[in-house]
Amino acid sequence: MPIGSRLLCYKTMNWQYLAGYFDGEGWIIFYGENAIHLGVAQKSPAKVIYQVKDFLTEQGFIPNINLWNNGTTDMVTLLMRRTLENVIFLKMISPYLIEKKEKAILAIERLEQHIKTKGKMRPFRKLSEKLESATSQEVGFEYQNKRLLF
Repeated sequence: MPIGSRLLCYKTMNWQYLAGYFDGEGWIIFYGENAIHLGVAQKSPAKVIYQVKDFLTEQGFIPNINLWNNGTTDMVTLLMRRTLENVIFLKMISPYLIEKKEKAILAIERLEQHIKTKGKMRPFRKLSEKLESATSQEVGFEYQNKRLLF
């Protein structure tokens, strides 16, 4: 196999790559008991963040991109704030996390509890019941087949 053809396989975005990127550059922020924001930031032009955004959009997620300046550098931030999206995203990447694995598991537990108890999330209760026992591959399959919009 020529060297160039092996390199092509590393340019493809997938959940494992995304987990490593998020583990190193991302964050999980808890706002009270029920709100959790996920995000990553990168110096502009932020080529990788836009590739992550495209990948997540293809998977049915709705990530937000923000541009800002920290006083000396232009930055690009990708944020995810939707409860069910965050549960599914964390379930997809958590098997591959190292540094943020414990925090991700805690976030999943909090968000699933919030989904079960919050009235406005009733339409998603069946999915949240599946999330409790599903593997990340099963969650991804279910999510992709339904193409849920949040």
